[in-house]
Parts: sequence; structure tokens; C-alpha cells
Amino acid sequence: MTCIQCHKFKDHKVLGNGTQLAGQDRPGESNRCENCHKGDLHRDYTLNRHAKTVYCTVCHIPSFAKYQATDMHRDWSKKEYIPEKDKYEPEIEFKKNVRPVYAWWNGKGRLTLLDEPVQVKDGKVLIYEPQGSINDPNSKIYAFKLHRAKLPVDMETRKLIPIKVGIVFKKGNTDAAIRKGAMAFFGKKNIKYEFIETERYMGIFHEVAPKEKALRCVDCHMGGDRLDWKALGYEGDPIRFGGRKL
Repeated sequence: MTCIQCHKFKDHKVLGNGTQLAGQDRPGESNRCENCHKGDLHRDYTLNRHAKTVYCTVCHIPSFAKYQATDMHRDWSKKEYIPEKDKYEPEIEFKKNVRPVYAWWNGKGRLTLLDEPVQVKDGKVLIYEPQGSINDPNSKIYAFKLHRAKLPVDMETRKLIPIKVGIVFKKGNTDAAIRKGAMAFFGKKNIKYEFIETERYMGIFHEVAPKEKALRCVDCHMGGDRLDWKALGYEGDPIRFGGRKL
């Protein structure tokens, strides 16, 4: 498949929206699986019933970054020189064949903006948090990449500071990059900052596996450890305790 089979163009505007895109060329439109795959797609009634609660990607993307490692943690409090690129970068942790995390999503989310104080939950700031729950009829369980980072925050206003990354890349001077960012965005010259752990849920919609490589029932049920049922709002494994009641 090529990109434009899913990301179709109309009047030079591209179709496509992940989970955390604030701006889109074609708002209100999406390039989801069901645009092409319509109706009951499975021969098994149970699988078709699952599709009312579990989105396609949960079973059909059992892992991501299969061929090329992906950035899973980016620590801007540290830097390292990359000789082959002749530039500095923050300390980045790359991983391959990563198992997704799972959460309810109703198509909406909460994004931490630069002009608002951060909200700390369990010692971390959620840069993007998918909205939805087991009790929301518009929600399904989706697969996500949980990306973590260490970012600077203004100690006075508790707002995240945008980093002038070019200064880091060229000179490796993270302090100057943070101060330049604070001056450009907030107009603050003398700023005191600290680093804080952040997380963001990033939707996974690529690297779809065929049915032969999709998850099996026992990956999630009857002792399978793929889904944390209680964290998702269930009493336990739905096979034993029943599914959601809407």
C-alpha cells in the first residue's frame, strides 16, 4: 500500500488525523479502518461483537516499530554528541517490537498547552490524554504508543517551556535553548526552571498485521496479560465477570 490510499487528497488538503493533532486539513473527516472495511468482517460472531468495544488496531497491531526502532523516551535534561550526524541530541531511548498500551478513546483528548500551568498526576504531566471510559458509549479500547519525556517547566508559573531545539542540535547548549524559548514564547529573560517527567498517548494506526499474526483470544483472556482489565474499568476478565453494560 502507498500513503495516499488512506491519506487521500481533496483540493490539496490531506485526509488524516491521529489522536493528538490540534490542526487538521480536513476537520471532521477521518481515515479510519472502517472507511474501507465495512460491516461485520469476521466469520466469528464473537469477534464481530468485540469490534463494538475493541478497535481494530488492538488485535491487528500486536506490536509496533517492527523494522525500525522508535523513540520511546526523550530526556532534554541531558545531551549527547552523535558523531555520524555531527550534532547534539537529547538522550533518547529507542526500542523495537514494542507492545502498545491500551486505553479508552472517544475521539477526543486533553492536550496540555504551553499557556496553561501543568497538571501533575502520579508525578507526571500528561501532554496528551485520550478521553473516554468504559461507561462512554462513544468509546472503544485503542492501542497507543506511550511516549515519555523529560521537559523544562517554569518554576514560577508551572508552565512548560518550549525549547529552541536548533541551539541544542548545533551547540549542545540546552540551558541557552531553554532560556531562548522562554524569552520567545513568554517574554521572560531571567527564568528559573526544573525538569519534569511527561507522558503522551500517541495513536497507532500503521504496521497493521494480517489475521494470521493478529492477537489470539488467550492473549487477553483466560490469564493472558495483554490487557489490564481493572485499569480499563472492568471487574476482571469479561469472560468471567461480563462485559460492559451500557
